[in-house]
This record gives sequence, structure tokens and C-alpha cells, in this order.
Amino acid sequence: MRERKIIEKLKEMKQMFNNLEIPFFVQGGPVLFMYRDKKVHTADIDLGILGEYYNIKKGEILREIRKTKDYKERYVGDYIAFISEDIDIDIWVFYKEGVYRICNFSSNRHVWDESLFENMEKIEIGGIELNAPSPIEEYLTQTFGNWRIPNPDWDYSKSPARARALLI
Repeated sequence: MRERKIIEKLKEMKQMFNNLEIPFFVQGGPVLFMYRDKKVHTADIDLGILGEYYNIKKGEILREIRKTKDYKERYVGDYIAFISEDIDIDIWVFYKEGVYRICNFSSNRHVWDESLFENMEKIEIGGIELNAPSPIEEYLTQTFGNWRIPNPDWDYSKSPARARALLI
């Protein structure tokens, strides 16, 4: 049941971003589950957009999100977090800084190579095709380190992308 709801929310978000003409991508845990495990990440939905679109279209994004069923806003700032039909949806913003993309996850700065966001790769789950940073395996390595083996103790605040941010 929850898996079906997540897929429906992903379809809604895809339609919303397409209507607004804003490129977006799945990121974080959802990419890991879709790519490695071939299943839906049922904890939440993590989407990403590039900062250059967020800065221009933030108001339009918020207007559309606020129309979603059973909408409850959690946070609006350098990212957008809301709940719709008991599903946490986070829209993370990836800002360009030189050769990097920077994202602030709950006040923790994370860093990836800019090249991962230049040409998105298609990834499919539940009959819906979505974009993901490319190449996916390099994105997963920069995000999770050894992503091939499930790590039940994984902590995003200790991720390779977080550690890298401390060096830049």
C-alpha cells in the first residue's frame, strides 16, 4: 500500500515539475533503493533541483506543492520539506560552486562533483521513469561510499559527501 502511494506521489511530483518546466531528479536513498535493490524507498521521497531553477521558480513550486492533497508544510528555506498523505517529501536544492554542487541537508553541507548533474540518467521504478545524477554509480559512491552492501547503521551526517564538504 505505501509503495503504491509513493509511486503515485512520484508521478504527481514529476507532472508538477514538468508543468513548471523545471528539471528535477531523484536523489539520496530513493536512487540507492531503485538502482541497487530495484524497489521503492518507502521511508520518504527525496528529490533534487538545481539552484538556478529554485532561485527563479521557488514561488511557483510552493504554489503548486500547496495544492497537493493533505498538504502539511514542514520547512521552506534552502530546501522544501512537506508531508502529503503521510508521505514525507523533501525537495533539496543543489547550488553550483565552481566544479561542485553543494546541498545543505538539515544544516549539514554536502558536496558532489558538478559533472554528476550535467547529464541526467534515466531510472525506472513502478512504471515511472525519473532522472538521476549520472553516472549513477559514481553519484552513489560520492553519497554513500560503499553503497553495494546495505549498511543498517548508515548516517547521512557522516556520508562521504559530508566529509568532502569539510575539506572544501
